[in-house]
Amino acid sequence: ISAFLRDRQLSVKDVDLMLLHQANKMMLEQIYRKLEVPPSAQFLFSREIGNLGGPSSAVVLAEALRSARIAPRSRTMVTAFGNGLSWGSVLIKWPDQVPAAPEVPTDFAKLSAYVSGP
Repeated sequence: ISAFLRDRQLSVKDVDLMLLHQANKMMLEQIYRKLEVPPSAQFLFSREIGNLGGPSSAVVLAEALRSARIAPRSRTMVTAFGNGLSWGSVLIKWPDQVPAAPEVPTDFAKLSAYVSGP
C-alpha cells in the first residue's frame, strides 16, 4: 500500500477512505495502525459479512457507498490481497456526484446469491 501510494507521489494523508479486503478485524486494525490511517479513513465491515474472498472488495465498496462514507471529490483506495504475495490496489477520485450503491444483503443466503449473481 505504501509503495502504491509512493509511486503516485501520494501518502495515506491524501486518501479520504481506505477500503481493505475484509479478511478479519484484527488484520485490518493492524494494517491501519501500521500505515497510520486515521480513524476517519478506516472502514470495517467484516463483522457483518465475514471473509468473502475475491468479492470482498466490491462488496465493501458498495457498502461504503450505501452508508454514505464516500464524499464527492474524495479519494478512496481499495486494496485486495490474497494467498501468498498476491495483491492489488486502485485509487478512485470521485466526481462531483457520487453514484448510489445497491443494497448489500447481510443474510448469508442472500449474500451468496448477491455475490454469485443469477
